Amino acid sequence: MIGIPGISKQNKDNGIGNEGTSKDPVVTENGESAEYEEKYKQLSSEYEELKKNYEVSVTDRNYYKAVISLYEVDDLYNAGKYEDAADMLVLVKNVEFTGTEKEKYDKLYNEIMQRASDIVYSQAYNLFQGQKFSEAVNKYLKIPEYYENYAKMDIVLYYAGKCYLELNDNEKAKEMFLKTIEKYPDSDYASYSQSRLNSITGDIESEQN
Repeated sequence: MIGIPGISKQNKDNGIGNEGTSKDPVVTENGESAEYEEKYKQLSSEYEELKKNYEVSVTDRNYYKAVISLYEVDDLYNAGKYEDAADMLVLVKNVEFTGTEKEKYDKLYNEIMQRASDIVYSQAYNLFQGQKFSEAVNKYLKIPEYYENYAKMDIVLYYAGKCYLELNDNEKAKEMFLKTIEKYPDSDYASYSQSRLNSITGDIESEQN
């Protein structure tokens, strides 16, 4: 075998001569796993940063849109369109304005909401008298959104309940009457509301019997 060309070379190639040239599969797998883990952490960090920047940009965009709305409200107010101005002001009432924007919002709120509530109250009453109960109740329900401390709120809630009675919606009528009693217990309209509730209960009992 020593004299045959190729035999000794083959043994050398397949044996000791190749030691150290092949990779340990365990070492390779562990190395790749660590590399992928590091890449995953890096990508996760970049994703969180991008997400944070996106959320900040959305917040900023929404804030600036709300600020623009304030100037539109101002234009409507100056044009004497108080209800439209109040409707738009309601849409931004939960925005946390700061600085001069906060001052502008407060000024507009104080100048518009009382006046708009009076206008809508008159509209609602006229619609109620005209037996346009669906339109009337929609007007009445605007007022709590405009101005929670409106002086005639007990009347507003009571008449909203009467509108619902006319529309055969006893559940919503009861809700309005109960609110009147709860918030304005000393008002005459609380007494009227209790009478209406008794009437609704009596009608229900009659139907059951």
